[in-house]
Order: sequence, then structure tokens, then C-alpha cells
Amino acid sequence: MRILLTPMSNLTTSYGAMTRCISIALKAKQRGHTPIIAAGKDDVNQEQMQQFGIEIIEAPVPIPFGLPRFLGKVLAWIISRVEIPSDNPDNAMVKTFEQALFITGATRKSFFKKDALFLAEVIKNKQIDMLYSEFRLSGIVAAKLAGIPSITSYGKPESSEMGKDVQYAKDVNTVLKELAMPAVASSLDIFHWADYKVVPSSKDFEQFEDENGVVYTGPLIYGKHTNPKGEKKYIIVYLGLAVFPSKKIVKTCIEAFKDLPYKVIIGARELKECDIGNVCVRKYVVFEDYFPESLVFINHGGQNSCMTGILNAVAQINFPGFIYERRYNAKGAENAGAGIFCEKDAFNPQKLRELVKRIEKDPSYAENAMTVKQKMLKLGGSDTVVNLMEGLVE
Repeated sequence: MRILLTPMSNLTTSYGAMTRCISIALKAKQRGHTPIIAAGKDDVNQEQMQQFGIEIIEAPVPIPFGLPRFLGKVLAWIISRVEIPSDNPDNAMVKTFEQALFITGATRKSFFKKDALFLAEVIKNKQIDMLYSEFRLSGIVAAKLAGIPSITSYGKPESSEMGKDVQYAKDVNTVLKELAMPAVASSLDIFHWADYKVVPSSKDFEQFEDENGVVYTGPLIYGKHTNPKGEKKYIIVYLGLAVFPSKKIVKTCIEAFKDLPYKVIIGARELKECDIGNVCVRKYVVFEDYFPESLVFINHGGQNSCMTGILNAVAQINFPGFIYERRYNAKGAENAGAGIFCEKDAFNPQKLRELVKRIEKDPSYAENAMTVKQKMLKLGGSDTVVNLMEGLVE
């Protein structure tokens, strides 16, 4: 079976979509199939892919707001260094995934049609049997055009059940009409065109009103997961983009943890690597090397980050900011008793130190994470996704 994996590419240092594609690709390769990943030349995750010996096809990349490529790169650079002002989650700029896709350029006509036709051509030329879409709606459309089955990633925050903005379906419907395909009320309805919608968590975290075609797989993470050790030596920090400027993260951690008996590992690709006291800044961190001896994982509430914390049974402190999807994930971790949900104003040295001290005194956070981990592992992860693919192509 030849599988085309289509991650939702971007110009920023976001690893979630590519991580899940690599997880499935490696499992498919292990089982004798041929995975191919279509990702953009400008996608920073290309560096991450090349080490795995998986064929990469250069594909279009959406540009935020439909800007010229140069300006899109400048905007991505600014996002990593400037704190986006907002005084209330209700005033957040982006409230639905449909809106987010339009802002990133993924559902603007200029990209959507180009990408759908490009991927359809790849399917034809590479004799693809199955397409996996990682939140890439144009990939699902390409599979329909080519007449092959498809599977898509899916999540409650990304579904129309969490909200939709039908005004942002206008460009998508223009393209669908030009391709002689049926119109949609919401661009998010395209998720339902896939044969299966795989959810990389569990019913403990996400439940749907319409579960037709929904399959819970647990985390789709290719890295090894670890088990805790008794001694705790590390505090791991990864706060992604659009919550705090990276330099503020470093400065706050230095002040908060300067005299604590932990080494603080901060992952921030956009910063220069440095060691300041017990704080280490690294462009890329293999967190699994540190998780067994980590007291806490401070993260931004991204789906992959929350699931990584769970898979490694590490307590979490989450700062999702005003991004609706991250808030949903962070609340899920807190509801599971595996983490602490924090608003932005709690990211100051005194409060951050207090939160770490709370984790230090209460082992239940890590214990609850271990309980959830054991339940999620039973869902099969990438094995389950490849099983579904094999069933569709038989």
C-alpha cells in the first residue's frame, strides 16, 4: 500500500502535525507499506523528517492572511517574539478552527485549489492507494478527486461542534464549484468526507455529538514514551508560539527557578542556545531523554504537548493563553487530575514557583497521568490508524 500523508504545513515552529504524520509513516513502513509525506519547502519541519528515510515531496504551503511569502515569513518571526495583547479569552482574535484555517491561508482560494490539484496529481503520479490528512482539508478534497479512500485527524476543538464561521467557507465553495464538487455549509464539513476521522486522544478528553466515522486512537507520537523514576532533576518548558515572547519565557524561568534544585530545560527554536545558571535554552530538545526524571512539564496546552505529558506520566502546568484549542486541551489535562490550567497572568516568577512547589508536594498529578496513560495505550495509536488503512484498501 502506498500512502500519502499530508500534514497541515505552516511557516512557524509548530511540530504537532508533522509529529503525528511521522508516527503513522514509521508504523506503516514497519508493516511493509510505502509512506510518502507532502510538505512545503519552507516548512521548518522538513529538517525533522529527513532523518527517517521517508520520501518527501515538496508541496505548497499556506501563507498567513494570503500574504506574499516574504511578508508571511516576517509575520511568523514576529509571532514568536511579540506578546499578542488581549485582556480576556472572550476577546480572543480566533475562536473557531474554521476562522483559524482562513487566517493561516489554508482555506483561501489561492492556496486551497492549488494544493488540492497538486495533491491529486501526486496521487496519480505516485500511484497512491490511501491519503492521510492531518487537518489538511485540501488533502481530503484531493483524495475525493482521485477516487481513493482517506483518513483525517480530528478533534473536538477542530470540529464544527465547537463553533463555525460559515463566512469563511466562501473561498472553499468557490473552489469546490470549479472542481464540480458539492458545496458545504461550513468548510469544516469536509472532515466528514473522509472514510474515518481519527482522534489522537480518548473519550476522557474529547466526545462528539456525531460519532459517525470517529475512531479514538490515543496519542500519535513517534518518540519513545517513558516511565517516571524516583529522583526528580528537571523542569521541562515548551510554550510554543503566540502566548508569551520567547525571551520573556527565559527571563521568567531564570528568576522563578534560580535557586531550586532542578535543571530547567527550555525548548525554543527561535532563540540562541545558552546556559544561564540552572536554565538551559535549546533549539530542539528530545524531551523523552529528561521526562523520567522530570518533576513537571510546563507547556502551552498544544494537543501533542498535553498528550506527550500524559504518555510520559509527567505532571503538567499549562499556559494556553487565549487560543481556544489549547484551552480545551489544558482543561482536559486538569480535569483528568494530571495538570494545572493557568491563565496568562499567572506566568510570573512568584506564581510559577508556587505552582512548581504545589506539584512537588502532591504526587497525585503524576499518578493520575500514569492512570490515563495506561488507558490510552490500549487504544493502539498508529497501529490502529494503519489497521484502518489496510481495511479500506483491501
